[in-house]
Amino acid sequence: MRKGLLSFVVLASLGFTAWLASTQQVRGPVVTTNTLINAAGNGAEWLSYGHDYAETHFSPLSEINTRTVKRMSLAWSVETQAPAGTVEATPLMHDGVLYGILPWNVIFALDARTGKKVALGSRSRAA
Repeated sequence: MRKGLLSFVVLASLGFTAWLASTQQVRGPVVTTNTLINAAGNGAEWLSYGHDYAETHFSPLSEINTRTVKRMSLAWSVETQAPAGTVEATPLMHDGVLYGILPWNVIFALDARTGKKVALGSRSRAA
């Protein structure tokens, strides 16, 4: 009986320690009301449908212009399981992750630099 109780305590402690470690992951910056209000000046993020409260759909980034656009090329692509023509929502960008939604409210997250899937809720920031 004692051996079984000791085993349970040890396993429960290990489980609790693993759970506690997973909750201590480094999180990205939090999006606040102030962040959304001042989104027009932030070209690194696209936090809402129209980019900012005025819904301008305009990015303040200047790296792409009439002189540089011809040098653009495809960096990566991703294939979803959604039927063709059904992904119509504006993807959102926050902290280097591109978030999108598919039919039936299926959410996906991709690393914006590589296009690799990011597990929602288990992302740790690179140092």
